[in-house]
Amino acid sequence: MEPTTSNRTFAAGSRQAPDPYDQFLEREGFYRKHTARDSTCLFRVVSEQVFDVQLYHDKVRADCVQFMRKRRDLYEKKINGNYDEYLDEMSKFRSYGSFVELNALAHAYRRNVLLFEPYNCGTWFVNCDSYEDTLMVFFSPEKHFDSIFPTTFIEQAAYCQALVYEVLYVRVFKLPDVMYSVERMLHDPNGKAMKIIEGTDKNGDVIEEKIFTYEGREFILDTPETTECVLDNYRLCHFHNRENFAHIVDVYRTKRSDKIVKEIRNVNLNGSRGPISRELVLVNPMLCEKKISCVRQLLKEGITPFPYKVAKALDPNIYRNIEFDSWSDIRRELKCRSWYFSGNGLQVTSVY
Repeated sequence: MEPTTSNRTFAAGSRQAPDPYDQFLEREGFYRKHTARDSTCLFRVVSEQVFDVQLYHDKVRADCVQFMRKRRDLYEKKINGNYDEYLDEMSKFRSYGSFVELNALAHAYRRNVLLFEPYNCGTWFVNCDSYEDTLMVFFSPEKHFDSIFPTTFIEQAAYCQALVYEVLYVRVFKLPDVMYSVERMLHDPNGKAMKIIEGTDKNGDVIEEKIFTYEGREFILDTPETTECVLDNYRLCHFHNRENFAHIVDVYRTKRSDKIVKEIRNVNLNGSRGPISRELVLVNPMLCEKKISCVRQLLKEGITPFPYKVAKALDPNIYRNIEFDSWSDIRRELKCRSWYFSGNGLQVTSVY
């Protein structure tokens, strides 16, 4: 599906309610990119602005410690206690970086540093004429470091992000009507601001060919020949299964009837303890409309074909902070893993 785009206000899709610091920076033409709220924050900020990804934060930490060992003359007096022990501790994952480490990293990578703080548009923390590039760093009252970028840079990043996700979902996964789904999920949940244009297929049958929005966006609807089904089993989708869908329907109805009989027998034998509630909520897994894509049929039933965070990444007018989202998902996973079963039953542990 290829949409024609119309101008929309740019939005940072990773935070629903930006704090006042973010709003102030946005008015001044800057974007604060939130980083993981843990001991890696400073090193992620530097990694992203030096290497273009946060992935190398471990390397940045190691480079920082190595530089501080090498330039002991510059930093030893700034550290309370044993200097070598301090550096040994700083090399560990759980140690937080400070302004001392920020200064060391600036000189190690030959970067100036423009330091942003709440309601401040930046003051020079490191400014050397021989350094050509600049790190823009936000430091919050919680002693946390984030990256600062010009809003224009983030708008370009959002466009590039959307291209990458479109290649993945449209060209690799080959899902039908992807950008139409983004429009429905993020901008028109009920599809009320859309107009369907009909045409004919190669057999002369009438099909829905295009969809227009009232603001001028056009979506050319996909065909089954050029796409793959969003379901795990394409045979359950009439749009993609044109050969034996009627047979699949008959098989499903037979199995469903057998299941209902078994459930009722179970209730008769076991009284109210039988799983009759499951029989009452049996869901029809099939998408029965032949001329409407599986993705559009799911939306019609109020089911999203992919997560909202994917839809945001597909929208060129929204920047999704994927690194922060991924870190949040990992944290959530670790919290879930903190609940485990032992021989004495369910136990609760702490995650730090």
